Amino acid sequence: MPVIFSGSVSVLYTDYEYALVLECFDESPDGSCVQGQSTLLLYGRSTTSFLPNDTKTKIGVILMKSSLNISLLEHVSHEKSCLLEEEPATKCLVRSIPYEQNFDMKKYLGTWYSLYRLRGSHTFKHFIASYYYGLDGKVKAIYSGVRDDNCTTLIDNNIQIDDDGSAIWQVSSNDAVSTVKVLYTDYTDFSVTFTCTKIQTDGSCDKNHTFVDVMGREKFEQSSDVMDKLTKLVKWTCFEPGDLVQNYFDVGTIAVSNPRPQLVTGAIHFAWFEGVWYSYSKLYGSGDTDAITLLTRHNIQGGFSLLFFPKRNGQCLRHFAITVLPCDDKKSWIYCTPEGGQFVIYMEGSLALTIQCLKVSPDKRHCEAGYSVNIWSRNVINVNMNNVHKLIQMMSSEHLTAEMFVKTVHITDCDTNCIQCSIRELPAQLNLDMRFFTGAWVISAVNKPMKIWQDQPLIHITQTEMGQYQVYFLGPFSKEQPCSTANTTTHKMKPMTTESDQFIITRVGSNIKQYWRILWTDYENALMFTCEIDETQSCIAGSDTASIFSRSHQLTETDLKTIIGKVKDHNCFSLDEFHWTPKLLPCPLSTVITSKSCNLDALPSQEDLTPDQLTGTWYINYRHRNTPDRVSSLLKYKLLPNGHMRLLATGYLNGQCLPTTTVDYHNTSQHYRWIIKSAPLSDGYIRILYLDQETAVIYKCVLDRDTGVCKQGSAFIDILGHGSDRLLGHNLNLLAGILEKACFDPGDFVYVPHYGDCDVTDPDPIYCDLDHLPSQSNFMAQKFTGSWNAIYRTPGAGFGESSKFKFKANGDGTYTSLITSIRAKILWTDYAYALVYTCKELADDDNCLPGATVLTAYSRTDNIPDSILNHIMSVVKDYCTTEKRILEKLLIEEKSVVKISYTDYTHYAMIYSCTKLSASGYCTDGYQSVIFYSRTLNDIPLSDIIRLRIAAWSVCTEPGDYYNVMHQEPCQLVPPRPLRCGIDEMPHGKHFSLDKFTGTWYAVSRLIGTLVLESFVLRIEHDNSQQVEDDLNWLAKPIKLLKINDDDDDDD
Repeated sequence: MPVIFSGSVSVLYTDYEYALVLECFDESPDGSCVQGQSTLLLYGRSTTSFLPNDTKTKIGVILMKSSLNISLLEHVSHEKSCLLEEEPATKCLVRSIPYEQNFDMKKYLGTWYSLYRLRGSHTFKHFIASYYYGLDGKVKAIYSGVRDDNCTTLIDNNIQIDDDGSAIWQVSSNDAVSTVKVLYTDYTDFSVTFTCTKIQTDGSCDKNHTFVDVMGREKFEQSSDVMDKLTKLVKWTCFEPGDLVQNYFDVGTIAVSNPRPQLVTGAIHFAWFEGVWYSYSKLYGSGDTDAITLLTRHNIQGGFSLLFFPKRNGQCLRHFAITVLPCDDKKSWIYCTPEGGQFVIYMEGSLALTIQCLKVSPDKRHCEAGYSVNIWSRNVINVNMNNVHKLIQMMSSEHLTAEMFVKTVHITDCDTNCIQCSIRELPAQLNLDMRFFTGAWVISAVNKPMKIWQDQPLIHITQTEMGQYQVYFLGPFSKEQPCSTANTTTHKMKPMTTESDQFIITRVGSNIKQYWRILWTDYENALMFTCEIDETQSCIAGSDTASIFSRSHQLTETDLKTIIGKVKDHNCFSLDEFHWTPKLLPCPLSTVITSKSCNLDALPSQEDLTPDQLTGTWYINYRHRNTPDRVSSLLKYKLLPNGHMRLLATGYLNGQCLPTTTVDYHNTSQHYRWIIKSAPLSDGYIRILYLDQETAVIYKCVLDRDTGVCKQGSAFIDILGHGSDRLLGHNLNLLAGILEKACFDPGDFVYVPHYGDCDVTDPDPIYCDLDHLPSQSNFMAQKFTGSWNAIYRTPGAGFGESSKFKFKANGDGTYTSLITSIRAKILWTDYAYALVYTCKELADDDNCLPGATVLTAYSRTDNIPDSILNHIMSVVKDYCTTEKRILEKLLIEEKSVVKISYTDYTHYAMIYSCTKLSASGYCTDGYQSVIFYSRTLNDIPLSDIIRLRIAAWSVCTEPGDYYNVMHQEPCQLVPPRPLRCGIDEMPHGKHFSLDKFTGTWYAVSRLIGTLVLESFVLRIEHDNSQQVEDDLNWLAKPIKLLKINDDDDDDD
C-alpha cells in the first residue's frame, strides 16, 4: 500500500546523479528535528549505482563537518524489483503529446546528435540520427551509436511521412511500427524528439520502448539557459527533466578509419593508387560537389599528395590538396594526415574506395570530426557494378551499405587542367642580388617530372664576369663513383635584362634553351619557374615546371613552413603538387661542388697589418655553408709575448654555451699569416684577407707541409664582426668582392645567428716567458738534495703533476731530479724553499710551447711563509702577463667536503660528499657519495627525473650509477573522532536546482542503525501547489512516496 510520511526533507548534497538527503519525521515547535526522528539517506539514479571516488570524497567532507564518517552509511539492498505505482510513460497517450507545427522536413535533414536522453532508454551510448533523401526520392534515416563498446549503424528504409510539413512519421521494421514526433526544433541548433517503438492498447507507450532525446547539430552542450528550456519540454511526455542524462560524445558516427581486422582485407599500398581518378559514387553527406577529378602522387614532404579538382553546377572550383603519410610501416595501407586524420584505400579492378577522416579519436577506432567515403573509377564510362558491391562488402555491413551511397554526376571536361596560369601573371623576386644567389643548389622538388632534374639534381651557379654567370649541372651519380663530377654539363646563364630575375639558360654545345624565373628566394631556398623555349622565346607547351631549390638535401621544418607560405601566394600551383626529386646524392654536398683553383699568393692581403689589430673579441657573422662546424661562434684573439697568436673560441649549442677551446698559432715572416702545428705532415693555416675596425675576413685551410698549398676541400672563410648583426650596404658589397677574389661564390656564405649569452674564458690566462728567466746563481746541488713538497703552482697545471719530488746525488758528480719534464730550471732557492720551472713540450724553435709550462713553489715543510711567497712573486713578475695570481695554493691536507649540487628547496636535493680529499684535489676512491633526497616518499615525476639526471652529470656520474633507496611506509596513528549526532547542523547543498533534482532516486547507503525499507525508491516530481524556499533549499511540504510495488511478496 502507499506509504506516506510527514515532516521535512533537506538535500545536503547532489550532483543530480547522487543525492545525500536528511529526512525529519517529526519536528519540534522551534523547527528542529526531534531527537531520534531523523535519518540520513544516500540516493542514486539506479539500483546498481556505484559511488564514484570524487562523489564519495565530497559526501565524506559533508559528514565530517558533523563528526560523522561515511563508513557509517550501510548499503541498501535492491534484490527485489520494486516499481513505482504509476510509471511516467503510462500517464501520457502518444496521440496527445504535442509536436512542432508547420514542420519543414527539408530544413530538418542532416545529422542530429543526442545531447540528453532518458536514463536507461537507449541501448546506444552515443546516439546520432541522420536524415536524407535517397536515390528513390524517399526520406531515409541512419541511426548510429556505440553499443557494447562497438560502433553500430542501423538503416531505416521504410519511413512513412504523409507530407514534408508533418513532424510525425512512422518507421516500419520487423513487423513493428515506431512513431516519431518532433516536439520542437529550430532546424539549425536544437530539436526535442519523442519516439515510441511499442504503443499499448490504451494508447500509451510501454516504458521500455519510450525514447526522449534533446538533439543538437553539434556534439557539445550549449549554455545552461538554453538547456534548461529544452529539458523542460520533456514534461510534455510525462517525464521530468531529472529523468534525462547527458550524452557525452567522444566518438563519431561511423568508424571510417577504424583499423580493425576487417579493414585489412583489400586495403592496398598507396603506390597502386597513384594517377588520375574520377569520382563515381559517394556516401551521402560526403561533400556537395557534382563530381571530382583526383590526382595522386608523391610529394616533397616524404608522403603522398591528393589533389582534388571539384566541379559544381558545371563550373570548375578551386582545386585543393591533402597530404598523407603512412601511419605505421607495418600497416602501410592506413595513411595519416598531419592534422591527425586518416585515409584508407581499397581497390577492386579499376575501382577504388577511399575513407577519409579529418580527426580520429584517441583510441584510433572512430572518427571524431569530418568524414567522407568515395568510390573512384579510372574512367567514367564503363563501371563494373559487381566491383562496386565488392568494394562496399570489404567494409563491415554495420558501417556501410550500398543504400547509403549516392551516384555522382561526372562531366569529363573537369580535370587537372581546370586551373591555368600565364607566365606574365607570376610575381617575381624583388631586389634580387644575384651575387648571393650563386653557389651550390639542390633541386629538392618539382611539380611535374623533368628528366634533367632527375638525372642531375645538383647545380652550381658561379659568376664568370660582370653580369654573366655559368651553371654546372652535376650528375647522375653512380654507386661505383658516387661523388664523381665526370658527367657535369655546363650551361651559360644570361640575364634577359639588367638586374633581371629572368634568365636564358643555354647548354654549351647545344641549341636547347631554358627560361628561368626566380619567383622568390631568401638565398637559402628558392621557388623557381622554368620552361623550355622556342626560337621566339615562348614556353613550349607542357614544359612549364615549378621547382624548389634548396641549399641542402633535406628541408628543415622552418624552411618547409617558409616555402609553404610562399607557394600559397601563387594561384597556379599548391605545395601538395610538388614531389621530391627521386635521386638524392650519396655523398656530402661539398665534395662534388665544382671547385676553382686558387693560388695562395694571389689571395688579397692586408700588407700593412700589425698583429695587434686582430686582437679582441669577434663574432663569426658569415661562414661558408659547408663549413663542418656550424655552431654559432664567439672568438677572441690574444697576442702572446713571444709574438704567437692565441685563439679562444666558444659557441652556443642545444641551449647551452660550449666550453672554450684554445688554439695557438705561430707567427710567420709575414704579419698577416699564422701557422699551427696540427699533424706530422700538415699545418693549420690562417690568413687575414681583410681587416678594418668593424669587419675581418679570415681565410683558413689545412696546409700541405711539403707543397705549401692548401689541401683540396680544406679551405674555408669566416667573416667576422665585433657585433653579431648582419652586414649591410658598403660592407656587404665589400664582402662579395673579397669572396670572389678568394675563389668563393658569395652565395655559398650564410649568416650565422647568435643565441645565448656566451663568453670566452682563457683556460690558461697566465702566460709567462719562462724560457728567458735566469736560473739560480751560485747553485749548490748537494745542498738542494732531499724531498720537496709542492705548495703553490700555476693554475690549471696541478691535477696532472706530482705534489712532491726528490733531488738526489748519484755519487758520480751527477744528480737526478724526479720531475717528469723535457726541461726543468730552478729559478730561485734558499734551500728551504724553491721556485722551479718545468716544460713539457718544446716547439721547433726550441722554446717551450704555450700552455706547456708549469711553475711550482716547493717547500721542505708543508707551508711557505708570506714573506717568502712575496719574494717568489717578485722573481717572475717581470716575465709574466696576467691579471690573476701567478701561483695558487695546492690542497695537500685531507679535508671533508659537502656540496649541495642541486636543489629546488621544496621537493628535491642532490648532496655530494667527500670524506677524504687527496692532495691533487680529487676525492680519494671509496670516500665519496652522492645521494638524492626528496621531501616526500611519492613517485618522482618524469620532468623532475630529467633534472636529477642532469644534476648527476654535473658531479661526473651517470644516472645509471644510482639505485633506489627503499623506504618502509611510515605508520600514522589517527585517533577516532567521537561520534556525535549533529545532523541538523550539516550544511545545505549550494547552487541547488530543483529541476535537475527531479526524477527517480534509489537508496544506495544509509546511516548505520536507522530504519530504511529495503529496495527503497524515491521519485521527485513537480507540484505546482508547493513552493520552495530557495534560501534554505528545503522542501516546505512533505514529499509523497507514491507506491512501492512487489510482485513477489504482497506483505512487503
